[in-house]
Amino acid sequence: MWITLIRRIPEAQQGDLVVITSTGVEYMVQKVIRMAADFLILRGRVAGSSDAGRIILLPYNQISSLAINKVLLENEVEAIFGGLEAVAEMRPAAAIPSPVQAAMPTLAPVPTPAPATAAAPPLDRPALPTAPSPPSRSAAPPHKPSKSILLARLRARLAGDSSQAS
Repeated sequence: MWITLIRRIPEAQQGDLVVITSTGVEYMVQKVIRMAADFLILRGRVAGSSDAGRIILLPYNQISSLAINKVLLENEVEAIFGGLEAVAEMRPAAAIPSPVQAAMPTLAPVPTPAPATAAAPPLDRPALPTAPSPPSRSAAPPHKPSKSILLARLRARLAGDSSQAS
């Protein structure tokens, strides 16, 4: 599958090819060197690095997807991928259920309620309890003395202890 797809990409556009692995590593391809039966040999670099020209041996079963890192016009896409039989036979993506959707039971649609008329009486609802308002930050709680009072007490004790020690 990958061999057929990669062979369709012209050699001049291989420098725009990005190979994404199943672990999320992206390889920026400079050139496809060889396509063996089980693996791909390419010259390129890991995305985000500047180590260009590395030789990468990549098993096909590790390839998650391919991307072309360039905007292609419709006629270019048609020239590269236009003859794929599988693409012509595909249904729209919205019509193809995902494995999760296929496993889920089909649910009946939920009926929407009719809009309320203007003549309907208002509903009597009990009042919700209100939360107490938070205490203001400027007022200190009554059980904690201020810093200045604590310092005055400490100075008084220290003064009393020093007068008793003499």
